[in-house]
Amino acid sequence: MLKKLTLLFLLINLISAQQQQLPDFKFQKIKDNFYLLQVFIDGNKLGANIGIYVGESELLVIDTHFAGLYPWLRNSFKQITDKKIKYTINTHWHPDHNSGNSFMGEEGIIIAQQNVLERLSSPQIGVGLGKPGARAEFPARPFSDLPKITFQESLDLLIDSSKVRLRHFPNAHTDGDCAVFFDDLKIVYLSDLYWPDEYPFADVYTGGNVIGIRNTLQDIVDETDDDYIFISGHQTTGSHTDLINYIAMIDKSVELVKSQWNTDSDYSSIKMDGVTQWSSDLVPDSVWVRMIINSL
Repeated sequence: MLKKLTLLFLLINLISAQQQQLPDFKFQKIKDNFYLLQVFIDGNKLGANIGIYVGESELLVIDTHFAGLYPWLRNSFKQITDKKIKYTINTHWHPDHNSGNSFMGEEGIIIAQQNVLERLSSPQIGVGLGKPGARAEFPARPFSDLPKITFQESLDLLIDSSKVRLRHFPNAHTDGDCAVFFDDLKIVYLSDLYWPDEYPFADVYTGGNVIGIRNTLQDIVDETDDDYIFISGHQTTGSHTDLINYIAMIDKSVELVKSQWNTDSDYSSIKMDGVTQWSSDLVPDSVWVRMIINSL
């Protein structure tokens, strides 16, 4: 997926330079004061979501998408508000979530978990999706793209009078994942910790782990209730029950791999009966099996 996203980034820059077609920015109102922004080109969804919390006088933004979308992306906010950005959160290091940092950072402070800063500051090799064993390389990012405030385990922010909680979940999707809790609204922005219709993606080259994703989601289920909404970094939303069922799918997957795999096994020989409906072009069964094996 990361190689694919890099190509899409280049495509956006080309489209923008030639002024052939502007992206379509679609806002979904999740609850009062919280919106999900998704970007489409020619009807096809592009890149990661952006979360926007509209406070009484200022905004909190979650993730910044691709740099090639600016200034159109920032201007699209006028569909919902004219307020200024106070904080922007990077949920993890993958570039489809933070390549617009230098633009968003001109207006609001960029915040991320400490491992995100460390990974963006140096060249990285991450998992490339679509086939087992694929890798993708990423250069170090310029200073303007880097978070300016970091935290280790948790950080509380105030947006006007509302409290927002940032919590680090280590060794899940990556080693720097941050979930954002809006407890007043009963919303948790999970970003790439949660893919409601697909297998999750554990970037095992940068600290990701399938068991870590499972345990993270269980922790979040345990500290929330049926009234909460959980927002994905690429798809839309899920309920408390959806999250419980998603954990059960991961558990079933791990059981299937453990029961069929040994050191002499071929990955392709492992059958994911009962869960293969979560297979996708990004994480097909073969890639999911390898992620699980690398996580055990």
